Amino acid sequence: MRKEKKAALMLVSRLLEYPDKAWFSSLAGICGEASLLLEPAGYETVSAFCGKVMAQSEQVAREDYVRTFDHDPAGSLYLSWHRYGNDRSQGKAMAALNALYRAAGFEPMKGSLPDYLPRMLEFMAVCDDWAVETMLDGFGPEFEKLSRHLSEQKSPYAPLAAVALAPLKRDYPHLFKARNKPDPTIRPMAHPQAEEALFGQYGCRH
Repeated sequence: MRKEKKAALMLVSRLLEYPDKAWFSSLAGICGEASLLLEPAGYETVSAFCGKVMAQSEQVAREDYVRTFDHDPAGSLYLSWHRYGNDRSQGKAMAALNALYRAAGFEPMKGSLPDYLPRMLEFMAVCDDWAVETMLDGFGPEFEKLSRHLSEQKSPYAPLAAVALAPLKRDYPHLFKARNKPDPTIRPMAHPQAEEALFGQYGCRH
């Protein structure tokens, strides 16, 4: 992916985090980075979101975040839930994601589940294209589903999700096709090669 596309993923990953004090302190810096790194439309979206949030109290922003992502299952930021629900395949998906992170040269962040969308976006922003493809092969349709739900709810987070989703769909449109029902995939992260062969063939170190 091009540099500005990766920058969009990284900035959105930071804005989708819980709005604690450190998050609020970072908003001005994020907006400044967006003005330098993003295309005009992406910068306008980030700037509008930051302006809206900074006009609110921190408490209101936190309540809106919890209502959007925690109280509504359809808005969950944990993408394996959107694909598997409470099925035991969800655990296998977590293991597959952790294996992907390590194969690409990253250690999964302690205290953060590997299917948490901000972590996924952060990962895709810094690693090689093969790892992005593998991630989207497993969870691209679920990211699009979440983005569509946020838009339907007229959430202020919807434009942010769209900024991250748009370049991924342009570069990898085949990885966002709707899944068959029931989903015939056996492995949590579908790929034509065996996972061991895939992870052994590629790698990037950070």
